[in-house]
Amino acid sequence: MTKPDINITLDGLRTGIMLLETELSVLENRRADLHKTLNTFRVRYNSELGMLLGEILRLRLEQFRRLRDTNPDAGEKYRDAETDFRKHKEAMHEVRDEVVQSLSRSRDRELQQKFHKASKLCHPDLVEETHKVRATEIFMDLNNAYYYNNLDRVSAILEMLEQSKNGLTGKSEGLSTRELLEMHETRLRIDIARLKEDIAGIRASAPYRLISEIEDWDIYFSDLRRKMEHERDELEESLIKSEGEEDL
Repeated sequence: MTKPDINITLDGLRTGIMLLETELSVLENRRADLHKTLNTFRVRYNSELGMLLGEILRLRLEQFRRLRDTNPDAGEKYRDAETDFRKHKEAMHEVRDEVVQSLSRSRDRELQQKFHKASKLCHPDLVEETHKVRATEIFMDLNNAYYYNNLDRVSAILEMLEQSKNGLTGKSEGLSTRELLEMHETRLRIDIARLKEDIAGIRASAPYRLISEIEDWDIYFSDLRRKMEHERDELEESLIKSEGEEDL
């Protein structure tokens, strides 16, 4: 009578692990979607407003430079403006070649479906120990392609995983033992808790809260461009005026 009880317990462990693996996959996809939204917004912001922001920061820098020349107490403001301008130039240099591909609604659904399917086949926490390094590399490549709406790359990764003879998610015979099952269950629970913290942190972040409040991105960027252009024009007029006063 003891043997059936053991089998039931092991079956219960396996069922529990399957549920945890599903939860892990769902949370991983949810986090990826949040990062994708943030990344798409960031790239669009830099593409549409990055140069304009650079102009504003350059004008502010010149404004504080002139102020510093007449008021030594303004030195700290000048240094802060100089740092902001330098950091922006560096950031623009890093992202100047980034492009988030535009997808139709149907192709975006296809992207999501293929990404979710591929992620289950190569997630590092769902593969044998001997496959973890390779799975991590593929998973990083997959996520990067997803963030930039690269449907062709996501499709290629999925096809490669599906055509793999043994795949990456096959479990070893050792997982039939209670010890390995319990170790795997513990690792899944730890990673699930970490993912939940990550997701909560992203949603609580200032950038994501801002994005969540935007109803229409086109209107948002159009309005923001007008405000920034107005600020730039005011800074230019202020500098021209100060030059005229210096000439007098």
